[in-house]
Amino acid sequence: MNRPGKPVRTTIVTGLAFGLLFVPVSAALNLFLPWPAAFRLTFWSFVAVYALMLCRWTGAGLAACGFPVAFLLALAFWLRSGYDFLFLSVLVLGWIRSGVCFRKSPWKAIGAEVLVGMGGAALVASFTPHSTAAWALGVWMFFLVQSLYFVLTGNTGDTDDAQTLLEPFEKARRQAEEILSAGR
Repeated sequence: MNRPGKPVRTTIVTGLAFGLLFVPVSAALNLFLPWPAAFRLTFWSFVAVYALMLCRWTGAGLAACGFPVAFLLALAFWLRSGYDFLFLSVLVLGWIRSGVCFRKSPWKAIGAEVLVGMGGAALVASFTPHSTAAWALGVWMFFLVQSLYFVLTGNTGDTDDAQTLLEPFEKARRQAEEILSAGR
């Protein structure tokens, strides 16, 4: 398992990077595609990168995220409305996070996804971004709210078991001491 030390912090920093990259990436794509398609493709690329990060953190194979990411890419070109695409992006991100990567009890996963996914989307919608710079801030705000998923589900990375931090020799030494002390 390849979990990061601090998934909350990593998600916040990644969201900041996505927010800073939103304007140049969408402007570059807008040279080749009309604006709605460039916007959807930019947001798809951010969700795809974040999904790959999630799969890498949990040790899920990259192929496990392949179908949901490919499905979202098809939706980016098939849907006409940007808001429909954003709504379905939130659903696909929840599918990847709670269905593929971090498998929790269904009620806990649904509750966390509704709060984080729909809460982040509602917050960005209430912000009503109309310019590219405002959308960049909206992307960062969305990923700020996404970082709360790890707090709600308890995957903050702060509570690593002390045994996993020990070197293999130290583990073996402690196990040998336990065996010897149990025989007395």
